Amino acid sequence: MRLFVPGVFQRNIWAVNEIKAIAADLGKSLPQLALNWGLPHAAVSTTLVGTRTVAEVEDNLPALGWSLTEDVKRKIDRVFAKYEIDTAPNKWVEDDKRWQNIDPTDWA
Repeated sequence: MRLFVPGVFQRNIWAVNEIKAIAADLGKSLPQLALNWGLPHAAVSTTLVGTRTVAEVEDNLPALGWSLTEDVKRKIDRVFAKYEIDTAPNKWVEDDKRWQNIDPTDWA
């Protein structure tokens, strides 16, 4: 697997930074927002939670008991659209030539 092909990785960092801001606006951590987005999402069959410590488990628990509003879902969708991220791709995104020649010094 080529998970960190130049261009794809940078694009994902830019998207994560924008989604992190959405999470902060909600008073949530990025993992809490990601789990809450993924659990009910039709394109997500399994939500994997990787934790190493009790504190990480405790930080993830607030992902439960609330739901994203339609407005917030649209904001997240706009971030994915801006960076042409398909949340249900039928191929490895690392093979997409559009993201393979981004200058790595241009990371946000």
